[in-house]
Amino acid sequence: MSGVRSRWCVPIATVFATGLLLSMLPVQVLAAPRGPLLVTGTLQDSTGAGLSGTVSAWFEDGVRGELVMVAAATAAPDGTFELHATSLGAMRRAAAQNDGWLNLMVAGGSSERQGSVAVTRRLHDGAWTGPHGSLHVTVMADAPVTGPEQRVIERFAASAGSRAAAGAAQALSLYGCFPDREETWKGYTVIGEVHTWTDHTARWSYGKTADSDIGVGISYDGSAWRQSGSFHIGTSSSSTVTKKAGSRYGRLLLSRFEYRKLHWTGYCPFLPAYTIAPARWLSGLVEGRNVRQYDGYCGSYYAANAAEFGPNTQWSRDRSDYATFHGAVSAFGVVSLTAQSGLSTDVRMTHTFGSGRFHRLCGNDGDILHASRVFAG
Repeated sequence: MSGVRSRWCVPIATVFATGLLLSMLPVQVLAAPRGPLLVTGTLQDSTGAGLSGTVSAWFEDGVRGELVMVAAATAAPDGTFELHATSLGAMRRAAAQNDGWLNLMVAGGSSERQGSVAVTRRLHDGAWTGPHGSLHVTVMADAPVTGPEQRVIERFAASAGSRAAAGAAQALSLYGCFPDREETWKGYTVIGEVHTWTDHTARWSYGKTADSDIGVGISYDGSAWRQSGSFHIGTSSSSTVTKKAGSRYGRLLLSRFEYRKLHWTGYCPFLPAYTIAPARWLSGLVEGRNVRQYDGYCGSYYAANAAEFGPNTQWSRDRSDYATFHGAVSAFGVVSLTAQSGLSTDVRMTHTFGSGRFHRLCGNDGDILHASRVFAG
């Protein structure tokens, strides 16, 4: 716990300076209008009940090298809250480096419990959108607040709960949360799968936008780790990787990503002391474990979701998210993370069928145009 205590020894003095700064800010600055809606959600305690507390949203500003607060609010008695962005210029610049996606940490809690979750957002026509069009998140405040943290959190809660929450968040963001230690790790991560049957070949291509949502690991004490939300990795690249599969094939496919393990210090109310998050795609393509056990059931178990193809035909799909793979990577050997690839113009599967009379593909949870996984046979 010494690492957690040390992250607050400098900010305690800083917070008093922050309070002084807030008291000196002109009224018109504190009353700055709210930006577009960024996050809606529910703050919950460890039992799942709504928790009245304080919530904020932070993004990593590459120029400053810090997590910067962009929104703050007080949750209602039932735990519901809304966060509105206040730093659109800086947020747009950060999103531009990630194919238009902005990765955020949403953190909240009370004087006794705290929690955080990683989310991703995209700005379109002046409005923020989230994965699948939803802006809603659940922040589970299930980690204890230590004594040194309590003083910072109480001061933060008082400012965020004022009528000038937007202005307070802007002023408080002058005191960022910064990493004092960084480690990097490179590992192969599941990006998809390919399934074929008799007289049937397939091609999976992945690249350019590296369109994947990969889990983020958090820890409040440096030893107990868990996944909480995910970040989008979409940095544009001219590289593409491709797998060509012959008949009777069924395997997961993995590509290489870089991950960062950071210890955060400074002004960090409710944020985890440590995070492990994907940073960028490094290319490469290798085969993962065999998943052929799912094939051969398009005429029976998955018949309702099956489609048939005649001789010398072809089918491709480049829309809708593919499956979320659990245990897609064990980052730094301390936390197991999920990964999901979004089929797009740069992430595509193509199936080619031979001269046989008919061939089948089927979805695991819907028709093959929308299913999260597509099997063969």
